[in-house]
Amino acid sequence: MMGRKKMTFFNDIKLRVLNKISNWNSKLFSSGGNEVLIKAIAQAIPTYVMSVLRLPIGLCIDIQKAIAEFWWGSKKEKRRIHWAKWDRLCKAKGMGGMEFRDLTCFNQALVAKQGWRVIHFPESLMARVYKQDTLRTQASCKLNSNQTPHSSREACYGDVKCFIMRCAGE
Repeated sequence: MMGRKKMTFFNDIKLRVLNKISNWNSKLFSSGGNEVLIKAIAQAIPTYVMSVLRLPIGLCIDIQKAIAEFWWGSKKEKRRIHWAKWDRLCKAKGMGGMEFRDLTCFNQALVAKQGWRVIHFPESLMARVYKQDTLRTQASCKLNSNQTPHSSREACYGDVKCFIMRCAGE
């Protein structure tokens, strides 16, 4: 899946987050209430899809922008001042942040976790599915010229870093 098709495929996730946020009025909640809504609902909606597939970076940025606008109380007709960068709000509370998730990094971590599971449990159903997909597109995994794989699994998974990057979609 490439280009515009990828964005339209994942657009439903973005719309679900935007619909939730647009129904909330940040003035009715305290800052603690807004924080709980963001962490428990807005950032949790894309989590399942993110654990399996790598979302486009543009989509993650759009969702983060919508969440930031809700946090600062901005509306379409009235823009409010953002008093801190989103990157700073994503830091731990002990480091001066609010512990919001950076969706791009969170997505990368979840996909890498799936790659780790495939490598450590090669007989699982998910590993077998990835193995079949990788056998079809074996050109993406580059083996060293002096490496002679003993089995098709070693051929696909011989370079662990390459395999995890392939799972992550890079």
